[in-house]
Amino acid sequence: MPELQLPNADASDFRKLADRLQALDIAYYRDAAPQATDAEYDLLRAEYDRLCDAAGIPEAQRYTRSVGDDHVTGFETVVHAQKMLSLEKAATRPEFLPPSGIDESVALVQAEPGWENGSAWGRLRAWAERISESISISVEDLDLVVEPKIDGMSVSLVYEGGRLVRAVTRGDGTRGDVVTAQVVASGAAPVTIAETRKFEVRGELYLPLEAFRELNQKLSSAGEKELANPRNACAGLMKRKDASSLAGTGIRSFLYFIPAGEHQMDLPASQADRLKWLSALGFQIHPDLATCKGIDAAYERCRTFVERRDGLDHEIDGMVVKLDDTSLHAELGSTEHHPRWGIAYKFPPERKPTLLRDISIQVGRTGALTPVAELDPVQLAGTTVSRASLHNRTHLERLDARIGDTVLVQKAGDIIPQVVGVDLSKRPAGLAPFAFPIACPECGSAIENRGRGQDEHGREIELWACINADSCPPQVEGRLEHFGCRKALDIEEMGAIVASALVRKGLVREVTDVFSLELATLGQLNLGTDTEPRTFGEKNAARLLEAARKARTAPFSRWIYSLGIHEVGDSVSKALATCHANFTELATSPLLTKIVERADLEARRKALGARTEQNKLRDEAAKAAGKAEQAQLKEQIQTLDRELSQVPSEVGPSAARSLLEFFRTPRGAKILADLSEIGISPATEQRRPTVGPLSGWVVVITGTLSKPREAFKTMLEEAGAKVTDSVSKKTTALLAGSEAGSKLDKAKTLGVRVLEESELEGLLDGR
Repeated sequence: MPELQLPNADASDFRKLADRLQALDIAYYRDAAPQATDAEYDLLRAEYDRLCDAAGIPEAQRYTRSVGDDHVTGFETVVHAQKMLSLEKAATRPEFLPPSGIDESVALVQAEPGWENGSAWGRLRAWAERISESISISVEDLDLVVEPKIDGMSVSLVYEGGRLVRAVTRGDGTRGDVVTAQVVASGAAPVTIAETRKFEVRGELYLPLEAFRELNQKLSSAGEKELANPRNACAGLMKRKDASSLAGTGIRSFLYFIPAGEHQMDLPASQADRLKWLSALGFQIHPDLATCKGIDAAYERCRTFVERRDGLDHEIDGMVVKLDDTSLHAELGSTEHHPRWGIAYKFPPERKPTLLRDISIQVGRTGALTPVAELDPVQLAGTTVSRASLHNRTHLERLDARIGDTVLVQKAGDIIPQVVGVDLSKRPAGLAPFAFPIACPECGSAIENRGRGQDEHGREIELWACINADSCPPQVEGRLEHFGCRKALDIEEMGAIVASALVRKGLVREVTDVFSLELATLGQLNLGTDTEPRTFGEKNAARLLEAARKARTAPFSRWIYSLGIHEVGDSVSKALATCHANFTELATSPLLTKIVERADLEARRKALGARTEQNKLRDEAAKAAGKAEQAQLKEQIQTLDRELSQVPSEVGPSAARSLLEFFRTPRGAKILADLSEIGISPATEQRRPTVGPLSGWVVVITGTLSKPREAFKTMLEEAGAKVTDSVSKKTTALLAGSEAGSKLDKAKTLGVRVLEESELEGLLDGR
């Protein structure tokens, strides 16, 4: 899994981090193939919010779609009567955890500096204080319910006339996939109940651990790949089109919430009593429900429950704390992302001690040198771990991990673990600090410090890399694998093993060499070793070459992304393709040059302002000259802003600078020449218009409309408008369909114009 890195203060880097969060959401919810642990995701989200706070980025402009989207093509989708939101998270940052890796008591946590923002307790306390202020009840007197947080698949069940009439997944929180047949066939929830009046109940579908083990045994016996965890398995099973195959799979459900608006009866006034009511009807509720008085007691329940976690027959990843009085839930309301009356306490990731046998250095696609710990095998979160990431030189030196140390390892993803500490009490005498190499271990070239960045905790790190970008094998292999990945040119069979073999055998020196490969040579490619050869095969080779042929006319945005240019991710590539027709235009883009020029002018203006402020008491003439120059710079910046008004906001100065510099390098120039010689012509994409009836407008779309949302987005963009996800002061108009929800409320509060479909049609027609 790629190492997570945090951005600096550049706006494009904030977007890059938001893209990473979105990619993690898609992998988790839609693909059921998580690329990070919950703890890692929550830490990344918390850092994103912290950095946004520091930069003054409004809530409305931040990435908020971590509710996720589990939609799978082929299923009917329906709109939820009430949005299925996620929960605010309370998790402890790794540096606040003791060596045991378990959260400490309130007294011990509060003895640590910065506990308010760094610990789960601090976040729980802040949540309780916000509630206390809203409902005028002290945090010590809050009546709370604490329930285990099931690591499963969210589902909404609607009952009417005593029967289950509809089961729907979370989807994107607004719309979900109908899985009624799958729930009925699996026996995951009651099909009939005694209550005949209509109501909706929500909860989690899950696969018990024993059923999960049996499923993996069957897969292994059939020679198929085993599944990573019960949640993935449950999600995969429930998205089978053939519902009859789910009988006997063991899928079950825990139900825990009755949303407002759908039920047609008086319900108990407390969360605890509602769960008892559900249990009496035959629904499975969690037996470890607890009521607590005050946030201190709730926290103690949360942090100590981890000891009981291994004794359960299902996976949980934390606890959920809710205000027990449901009559106050509506008063507290919700944000776009989560209800204010509940919060999730997340267990710290499991960590264990083991012996550090050796430290190796890996070289990545960008040339970055990553130290890797070679460990005594240890069982961690269901897998045997023998290697773990040490991230970078700075992290290794900060840990002072030495070969022979006992280190603490925790899981940082479904596959790759990380070393998070050293048990100095067990360090043998005479261990020497690790000597970081002075040359690339792969090609022998010099290494360089590429400046300072930030790690996943926001701390500064040095970024060391091999300077031999052109021919260092791992760098070429990494670029080739990226070139053929699904989000890039989607070249079938071009995985890491094939990419490595092509480079090591000298068949590919640059990514464009893929288009010169021949079937006979490629079919005989040895993917194994000299002693244990494994031939690629003619059929696989034919599939790769056919995919490469199709890639010649892939959309321009995919081609841009495929080159793996620093700072130019998926969203930036798509934005660039809307305002450039081809690589020739992109390589010398006046728009990108102006973006860089504007950033430089803004930096000069700010630096000049600081100097002018320092001089104001000493030299009035210098102050006046400084202000005059500032005014001139401001006027130049405003001129550039007008010229760049139609450039997508995703393209920031870091991306623009990186792209222009790339095409000035010998490698960038060679790629341009190769593409021209080979006759590659990427498919031109929809150009963003420079003029139109809605030029300069910023529009948000919400609610249920007569056409798919993408259709309206296309119409608006063709008319010159920019379509965004969140309502803010910069929003020109909100296109609102039925069930518009919180975005409509926010638009009215901010005085943003609200459009109906008929009004939009009139504007597009010039009426």
